[in-house]
Amino acid sequence: MTHVPYKGTTPAFPDLMAGRVQLIFEPMPSMLPHVRGGRMKALGVTMAKRSNAAPDIPTIAEQGLEGFDVVTWYGILAPAGTPKPVLEKLHAALVEFAASPM
Repeated sequence: MTHVPYKGTTPAFPDLMAGRVQLIFEPMPSMLPHVRGGRMKALGVTMAKRSNAAPDIPTIAEQGLEGFDVVTWYGILAPAGTPKPVLEKLHAALVEFAASPM
């Protein structure tokens, strides 16, 4: 496998769909609509257990690569000096989003 670095999902998707690259690793939220729409095929999830959002997609470990467990982590940042009421509003929105089902 040859690593092909892309500056994000937007330029990678056309190359995947055109067959210029054979596979990509991407976070599920950006891929799932394309998988459900039949434009892409999910080969596996990188977590240790199947995702509740797509329980029909097997894990990489289930397919023979035991111990494979890679999870994406996101950080939420705001500029230094952001007013506390703004940060509190952002926090409340993020907590609500995180509690919602995918």
